[in-house]
Amino acid sequence: SFNEELSRAEWCVNHAFAREIGGNILKVTYEEVEDGGIILSAVYHALSLAPDHQALSEVWQYAASVKKFAILASSVESFCKEKVGEIVLRGATAKGQKEKESVDGELMVWDLLALRRQINYLIDLLFPHSIATLGDKGKAPLLDSDGDVLMSPTFTPGIGDKLAKEHHFELYESVRTGFKAGLAKREAVPAEYVAKYLDRVMRRGSVKPPSSSTVPSDDVPSFQSHLSEIVHLSGLLLDKDVFKAFYGRSLAKRLLLSKSASDESEKGLVRMLQKEMGEEFTAGDIMMKDLQVSETLVKAYQTANPTSNLNFTTNVLTESAWPASSSSSSFTSTTTTTTPVISPFRLPQVLQNDIASFETWYKDRYKNRVLAWRWGLGSVTMTARFGQGTEGGEKRYEIGVSLYQAVVLIMFNDNDHLTVKDIRERSGIPVNEMAPTLQSLALGKKGTRVLLKKPPGKEVKDSDVFGWNKFFSGDKFKFRINGIQQDISAEESKSTQNQISLDRTSILEATLVRLMKARKRLSLQLLIDAVVGEVSKRFPPDVKEIKKRVESLIEREFLERDEDDRGVLKYVA
Repeated sequence: SFNEELSRAEWCVNHAFAREIGGNILKVTYEEVEDGGIILSAVYHALSLAPDHQALSEVWQYAASVKKFAILASSVESFCKEKVGEIVLRGATAKGQKEKESVDGELMVWDLLALRRQINYLIDLLFPHSIATLGDKGKAPLLDSDGDVLMSPTFTPGIGDKLAKEHHFELYESVRTGFKAGLAKREAVPAEYVAKYLDRVMRRGSVKPPSSSTVPSDDVPSFQSHLSEIVHLSGLLLDKDVFKAFYGRSLAKRLLLSKSASDESEKGLVRMLQKEMGEEFTAGDIMMKDLQVSETLVKAYQTANPTSNLNFTTNVLTESAWPASSSSSSFTSTTTTTTPVISPFRLPQVLQNDIASFETWYKDRYKNRVLAWRWGLGSVTMTARFGQGTEGGEKRYEIGVSLYQAVVLIMFNDNDHLTVKDIRERSGIPVNEMAPTLQSLALGKKGTRVLLKKPPGKEVKDSDVFGWNKFFSGDKFKFRINGIQQDISAEESKSTQNQISLDRTSILEATLVRLMKARKRLSLQLLIDAVVGEVSKRFPPDVKEIKKRVESLIEREFLERDEDDRGVLKYVA
């Protein structure tokens, strides 16, 4: 390498001879570096060697010496764009749905974060916080954490602290620009995967590399550092509206189902996202404040009704503050309602009493409000007693279940056996929830199978019979029966994407009308340019779609074409 040749010359002859040799080498290679090819290939090689930092140090030294730092910066950008593109395009050519779902989105995001982490680490090593001046010999050597020399002081580019800071900033910007360009190679999917990955991290409350990751365990960042990395990555996404939609739905689930590892972490994450994406990123704030208002309301009800037989509590939420949801536990509906959801679902009387009491109290307090219950999000803690086989007697357990599971179990207070058809007709549990609910009670993890199924098997038919497991015995007094995880990711993603498409249409039309109302008269091209500038902060607009929205607004008489110049549009007051 260049450094090795200089060190060899200095060792064999003297320092002056080494400087002369270095000058001749730079002079000979100066013309060859004009097209950037040498530096580009050297940067690709150096960044591919991470975490070995010596190669990049030598490339930076050389580029600064021949006054070609701009080529170095553009080469770093090119490398990031190419490598990020390779990562996000995994599975892009998949044809079948199963093949698409087999793509490991968690590993994709992990690899993106690891790539950015290692490149920024190498760049940081080039610019230590303190560089002491060593007279005529240039700068002090760059040292690693062990005190080893990264770059010889004799041959470090003679640049001042101010220029070093500028170089540091420019290389960081090159990484950002390269990542943005690489992420843009695939529409919507990276944003969806980043949001889902963030959801997993917030549920765990810790950092766990994907099983297929090759990152050493000692290279795993702390939880807070990892959150910061994810937030910064989300800021580089072009489809920010896609990220916000999936993040909002995931956050709603975590808050309503108490699946978040820490409320404080959730609040901190919202603040970080607002700082990265702007104050308009308020979904998390609104939902959390809504829960606080609900908590105060429920406490008022409990104070007014101290004789309630059950420890009843509920969340009374403002529908507009939360992602549109169906009555199931998944947020898949793309419509909202202003009237109660009419459902055949029927609560047992023991559960209905407190519901009716709360509704009466609420309606007396708020005359013009309407409650719409989301039964699929309910949960119940109940006591169950089971016989202990030939030894007789009973054993008591405290079981945490979903509301649908509780409704099924309560039926067995008066029945030893029931068919699936009987359970469905008596409960009114939605068809898509019936099979998973029964499977979770009879086919779940060992130590939670409180029902028996005949005939055995995972498939649930109307004629199948479920019975109370009188001889059930568990290791724990308190346990929870988790629902069977349904494969709804594809359906949920499709539903969310449909809603995003509708939202984008509304945003484009609202922006067009607002701009034309302010300008009154504008050419189509200038209007398109203005719309692109306005909405690019949220998503990459499609010019063809903008033109379609213009035609739609003309048909609905919000806009009209100028009779003398058809390329000019006018606002219709």
